[in-house]
Amino acid sequence: MLASAVPGLDFVSNSLALSGGYDAESDLKFRDRFRAYINSRSQATADAVGYSIISLSQTLRYRMFENCDATGTWLPGQFLVIVADDSGRPSPSILSNVHAAIDKIRPHGSNFMVRAQYVAPFTLASLLS
Repeated sequence: MLASAVPGLDFVSNSLALSGGYDAESDLKFRDRFRAYINSRSQATADAVGYSIISLSQTLRYRMFENCDATGTWLPGQFLVIVADDSGRPSPSILSNVHAAIDKIRPHGSNFMVRAQYVAPFTLASLLS
């Protein structure tokens, strides 16, 4: 449908079906994301960090661990964010975008690390042992 008339043009036809992209966000996911937005208004909170991540893409998932580094070592003032997406291994550009989004809202004086999820390889023998 055309928003306004174009002289000499009666209709528009797309012979190819739409492809790619993602399904529209469900009402439930939208409500959850909006709730996260409202709860993050004070900034520098775990909710604000989470909102900054999920606002980048609807396919991103994350887990946040406070006061530790990537090895699990106790480190006050540090937080670790593990990021996952539908690909199984987020690309370096996605990780960079997540890092930049968190850096905009992180508390002054805190440090953080962003890492991709790690899926350990396994064999049937390892499951049976």
